[in-house]
Amino acid sequence: MAPAKRMVLKVLYDPASQQRDEIAPTVDLVLVHGLEGDPIETWTHPESKVLWATDLLPRDLPATRVLSFGYNADMYCNNSIAGIRGNAEFLMSSLKARRSDDPHRPILFVAHCLGGLIVKQLLSFASQDPARHGAICSATKGILFFGTPNNAVDRRQWETLAERYYSRYDRRKSNLAGLVTALTKDAPDLSEVNEDFRHISDRWPIFSFYESLSQRGAGAPILDIQVARMFVDNEEGIPVDADHTDMSRAEHGEDDVYVNIARCVRQCLYGDEMPAATQPREAAQEEVEVPAPAARPMLEPQAAAKLRNVRFRVYESRPDDERERRRPEESVNAEVRANEQWIEDVRDADNCCPAPKKKRTSLRKKIRGYFKPKVWV
Repeated sequence: MAPAKRMVLKVLYDPASQQRDEIAPTVDLVLVHGLEGDPIETWTHPESKVLWATDLLPRDLPATRVLSFGYNADMYCNNSIAGIRGNAEFLMSSLKARRSDDPHRPILFVAHCLGGLIVKQLLSFASQDPARHGAICSATKGILFFGTPNNAVDRRQWETLAERYYSRYDRRKSNLAGLVTALTKDAPDLSEVNEDFRHISDRWPIFSFYESLSQRGAGAPILDIQVARMFVDNEEGIPVDADHTDMSRAEHGEDDVYVNIARCVRQCLYGDEMPAATQPREAAQEEVEVPAPAARPMLEPQAAAKLRNVRFRVYESRPDDERERRRPEESVNAEVRANEQWIEDVRDADNCCPAPKKKRTSLRKKIRGYFKPKVWV
């Protein structure tokens, strides 16, 4: 059986291949591990087995495709002769092949330890040859460094870094792989990688995560803040309550590491104005003001003209005394009974003493006249 390939760019999550919600990817998140790292284990929490890039990030940024670059970064028994530059060139060609469908799709790099130097070398190559690799450089929207020696500038600092790595293992230094030996032997070349990148670093937002806990067996953090930070204007330093090995892992969605990663990714892509579609699930939805429809006439012009020619006669009841409407019910009933008695009296008088015809008024007219409402036009 042929040995498994160690140098490869794998797609860990592709929104376009999901059965439930097929979403075209709008951004590529590229993971690059470091020394003694692994394209999966470097980003996976050892207890919860959560790989934040595939288990958590798609719920907050569902259109993100996740790729992880793997290479032989073993400190011992390493037969790889590829160094920082060789790995950077391989990653460059792999990215171009994976992005052939959309070369201008935004890219975000997330690198741990010496993986950050590979990313720096890649972007330096891209900026130096824009005709061939310009799309990679222009599509990059931000970089997240985890424990990357961003400010190691001399041999003494590289030797200190190497000694702290040595202390993690009970092995002889003579067995160290060429990639680790380069920390001291090729210190000038590695420092040159940092310096070349510093000249172009103002093109992207940079987030430098640095450990705040001592590494097991080393008695101190492998990288302190002075080495892990670049100290440039477009850089944000973020401390992590973990050692060098665990600083790139998140146990769950509320883990501070993941919360900061999600925030940095959104800031790289959208700046301070994040669209509602990419907001966290817990964020409250803002009310959207819907403009009122334009006013339009209730009647057509011809109908309105006809209506203006219509004349109405309005009758309005005006009692002589406003208090008359508010009298108690007993008073009203008494008046009704009095009126009924008056009607009987008038009827009797009309029957016994008939008036002349010319002056006679019928009882019906008298009653009608008495109860006729008073109206004004």
